[in-house]
Amino acid sequence: MNSDAVGRAISRANAGLAGNIIFGGGIGAIIDHNKGTAYTYPTWVQLVFGQTLVFDRRAENEGQPVVGVKPEAAAK
Repeated sequence: MNSDAVGRAISRANAGLAGNIIFGGGIGAIIDHNKGTAYTYPTWVQLVFGQTLVFDRRAENEGQPVVGVKPEAAAK
């Protein structure tokens, strides 16, 4: 039996990227995109032993762990 806990975190664009586009033009957005600073991963995830789960930043609620879903459910 495999008891490893495996998780994949999906990042999403953060508010800084929108600010760069609105106030700084496209140059700042391009730089942040290339450096990876325009994206934020889930703040808190809860792995479960024996399961492989996907954690999407889009599902984050302030102060709560992101609920993981099975990879086949995340693809939908």
